[in-house]
Amino acid sequence: MLIYGMSSHFLKKLMQFRIEQGNGSTNCPSQYFRHYPYQSALSVIGALAGYATLSSTGELSLLTAFGVGYMADSAADAIGGRSMRKI
Repeated sequence: MLIYGMSSHFLKKLMQFRIEQGNGSTNCPSQYFRHYPYQSALSVIGALAGYATLSSTGELSLLTAFGVGYMADSAADAIGGRSMRKI
């Protein structure tokens, strides 16, 4: 479920990226990862850390795993957006 959560948020971001780019190219996922490499890596690391934390505390369920995957990508986007505004 962690993968499903991350994938659903990634698909949402990918659609937004395609609209921003305006070209609808088939290389859009690779372009997204090249454009946002740190946010993508941070979201995967955050999701794995959240999953491990929930698993170790015994609070892991299908819903929490999905939520961690979705929210990890959201948190990485928020952190990335905040840092870009400060630069």
